[in-house]
Amino acid sequence: MHLVELSDGAVGRVLGENLYDEIGRILLRRGVKLTASYVRRLHTKGFKSVYVLNELAPDVEPTQTISNETRRAATGAIRNFSEKIVDGQSVDTNSINNAVTKILDELQGQEDLILNLTSIKSIDNYTFEHCVNVCVLSLVIKESTPARDKFSRLDDPQLGHGAMLHDVGKLVIPKEILCKPDSLTYEEFEIVKRHPTAGHNILNEFVSESLAPEIALYHHERVDGSGYPEGISGQELDPASRIVAVADVYDAVTSDRAYRKRMKPAEAVEILESVAGSHLDSDLVQYFTERVAHYEEGSIVRLNTGELAVVVAQDNNSVRSPLVRVVVDPEERIQDEPFEVALVDEPDIQIEEVLDDYPSNVMKQIDN
Repeated sequence: MHLVELSDGAVGRVLGENLYDEIGRILLRRGVKLTASYVRRLHTKGFKSVYVLNELAPDVEPTQTISNETRRAATGAIRNFSEKIVDGQSVDTNSINNAVTKILDELQGQEDLILNLTSIKSIDNYTFEHCVNVCVLSLVIKESTPARDKFSRLDDPQLGHGAMLHDVGKLVIPKEILCKPDSLTYEEFEIVKRHPTAGHNILNEFVSESLAPEIALYHHERVDGSGYPEGISGQELDPASRIVAVADVYDAVTSDRAYRKRMKPAEAVEILESVAGSHLDSDLVQYFTERVAHYEEGSIVRLNTGELAVVVAQDNNSVRSPLVRVVVDPEERIQDEPFEVALVDEPDIQIEEVLDDYPSNVMKQIDN
């Protein structure tokens, strides 16, 4: 399956995975053929893209870093924690701790893991799902650092706990600003910039002895001092906040937002590399980009040969050179006999671009 924009082009396609609402109830089941009515309904629920069956490679599915069950449980935990704070109820962090423990259990033993955290996020549920992804990304970044490095000495549960709660300060930001469908005004962005301090204050009340308050306060600070709220820089930035900053930027730019489409993983990697050493810690960006999938399994890519291919699997030795299956020839004719190419063994064959979907000529052949 592969990710497509939820538009008229999705009508008639077969849904590739279950879709859930904000409290974990199934909206549509995998295998359902999308109708115009379903597409409109999903739009009202805040979805902008969905996974559909890849008709020319139906056996290929993205490898998920954590299970969907663990993802939903963790999203529910951060949602419940946040709702209790908003309602003024007493809270504890046991459910957050349990979610982090489950994530750590699933990550354990995956030393050669190539990260793939592309997931369907509804815009309305973005903050909670984003927090789960940032937690996972932060833990994997930390485990990628060299032994005895200042980052490697961080406590895994404490880092995961702080990463999961890093955006809790957004509870004080009006929803109409967080979900605004176009650019924020200067005044609105100044309001958004209050959330690190708000998160620090909230978490100091409940988990003052953990890393969480500090991570909430400093995850938008930058190495060159251009961040907020305090504009600190260099060695003033604690290791945990540096890690969470990298994870936060990557997941934010690869997610659909009310005001823009998500970036593809390879595009997001370019963004991180362009600000390494200025905004983000350069060592952490290097560790991260060596562990994250640049091309998700199921993605449709155009090769420099003119052929279209589907990404089948990652190569642990080269995240930029996956195994691909050539399914369409340079004249946009579907291959009678698709064949696979390990790009790491074929340096003259390269990915030129990632396509949003098959071209119309190919879709006509599929439909016939």
